[in-house]
Amino acid sequence: MTRAPLLPPLRLTAPLWLYIGYLLMGTLYPFEFDAGPILSRLPEFIQRLEHGPAAFFTEDFLANILAFIPFGMIVSLHFPLRFRKRVWPILATALFACLLSSSIEFAQLFVRNRHSSVTDIISNTIGGVAGSLIIRFWPPSYGRNLVSLIPLKAVWYTLLGLSLVLACLPVAFPVVFREWYLPALWARDVTLNAGNNPSLTRPWYGRLHRVAIYGNALDPIRARQCFLMMKEGKTASPAMQDNLLALYEFDESESEALRDRTGRGADLHLEGTGRIRWRPEHGGLQLRHPARLSTGRVSGKEISNSLLKSREFSLEAWITPRNLIQRGPALILALSGLSGNSNLLLGQSTSDLVFWVRTPVSGSSLTALSVTTTSHPLARHMTHVIAVFHEGRLELFVNGIRSGSLDLRRDSMIGLPARRTNGARIAYAFLYFFPFTLFWSSLAARKRLRRGLLVAGLAAGTLLLFGEIIQAAGAERPFDLPFLLLGILVISVAAALGRLSSPVPQSK
Repeated sequence: MTRAPLLPPLRLTAPLWLYIGYLLMGTLYPFEFDAGPILSRLPEFIQRLEHGPAAFFTEDFLANILAFIPFGMIVSLHFPLRFRKRVWPILATALFACLLSSSIEFAQLFVRNRHSSVTDIISNTIGGVAGSLIIRFWPPSYGRNLVSLIPLKAVWYTLLGLSLVLACLPVAFPVVFREWYLPALWARDVTLNAGNNPSLTRPWYGRLHRVAIYGNALDPIRARQCFLMMKEGKTASPAMQDNLLALYEFDESESEALRDRTGRGADLHLEGTGRIRWRPEHGGLQLRHPARLSTGRVSGKEISNSLLKSREFSLEAWITPRNLIQRGPALILALSGLSGNSNLLLGQSTSDLVFWVRTPVSGSSLTALSVTTTSHPLARHMTHVIAVFHEGRLELFVNGIRSGSLDLRRDSMIGLPARRTNGARIAYAFLYFFPFTLFWSSLAARKRLRRGLLVAGLAAGTLLLFGEIIQAAGAERPFDLPFLLLGILVISVAAALGRLSSPVPQSK
């Protein structure tokens, strides 16, 4: 009599690795890693675990539990049926979930805008245990009945077809969106908001002195002129005034201080929501509590259509931050709607500024494809800020000096809202080509198809190559050879795992 093995069979590990890969993609985004010795960060990691999280969010806690329930289920299915009713597989699953979560949290120390927390490890471990308990109490007869009702062959070919469609998307993206670096797909039901977003969840604290929107891109010379003229108390030059779409000057001495000074829209009147305070001795409107100044939807739509038509624009703001610890980023100016979709935003994150514009490549909400100042230019005094968008290039000028820039044409990856780093290259290849290669090579092994691994690798590699050629030509940038090499590496790993997960049937 043959005893069932205690260790999981190798042929069932492919779904687990596929799930872990996508889990790593979600937790290590935006794939921008800090260089440095790994062991030197261990004391910082241990200190964060000892002191606990800075803030607790119920939504994040529940989301982390749900994210690891499938992981616990897949790991439990790796154990033979005769052992699933025992306690030690549940404990082993909890250990695997804890080790994986701890590794992810440690890796997040090196990822920009990611924060490690012991709460995430606890919630992930709970999710792994919950998934294991589902398998523990799931009647085996239910599983057999479900398998008998579902045609597994149809499911298999459906997954193969979907993975093929996924692998073709990188080639289709630049064809469908020929100018992926320009504004498009903007939300229609939006308002112009200052000091916060419509849901009052990203409050900015400080004083607003002046906000202006231009229908053209201000070059560095114009940006410097704006700073010097406003510093001397002068108005914008006539050439600049011709391109003004909206202008708000927060001056209590005027009867219509919040009225659009361009006179191009009677309804461009900002209405306060929350607790605000005028500061005559310093000038401007002070926001000390969550508040929002917003136009109506009609005005917001008009501004949005004007910016889409010009396809280049500039945002100007005179601000005085209250503190340099604001995160989120705290929204200074945004064109957004109640559903959370934003068309553009300018915000503050600690002592830096963040500027983001919605394009087909940057997504429908704030992503890593935003320009952020790196020199910490903000201080607790009046600051002049200009954010410029022109031909897919985002720039930030602080007090007349360029303090940050991002070129969406050269620095982005179509289909993945992240900068073109090595981590993003690997994540991109895994997202689009790993499933297709895995399923195809597994099918070839099951069907005893000769040269199945070679066909799977060549098909995925060809799609990878065509996609990069089309994107490089459309962006007028050099061919990304590291991207191709890393993509081939990911495809090779997927082909090997597909072959190992479905060994060739032995002949009788």
